[in-house]
Amino acid sequence: LRYCNTKPGVENTPELEAEPNSPPVTRQSLKTILNTCSAGDFVKIQGWVRGLRQQKSITFLDFNDGSTFHKLPVVAAVKNAPKGLSMHCTVEITGELVHSPKKASTVELHPSEPIKILSQCDQTIYPLGGKIR
Repeated sequence: LRYCNTKPGVENTPELEAEPNSPPVTRQSLKTILNTCSAGDFVKIQGWVRGLRQQKSITFLDFNDGSTFHKLPVVAAVKNAPKGLSMHCTVEITGELVHSPKKASTVELHPSEPIKILSQCDQTIYPLGGKIR
């Protein structure tokens, strides 16, 4: 298994205690991930849900953390997508980067553990636009 590390020669130190079967990873910015990481790397990201499409067995997210204009597609199984997931909520996602079948993006993130919602965005109070399907 490979771990994406931005500084050569520096060991990854987990910010939180990792599950026994998952590799330890540190939080990184989306800009760093898109520039230095490749398929097969395990990463931890924190940011906002910019697009959301939920189906029976899979949830698709467009993720952004503000470090770049680009987005990272996240493909999560229903077991890894929490019930309260909505547009513009703040999340933490840990998972593996894999090659994307779409040409628009080179990699997508597949969560290896459940997505954590850090804060909600109430759509009735803050009706922010976005893609919800």
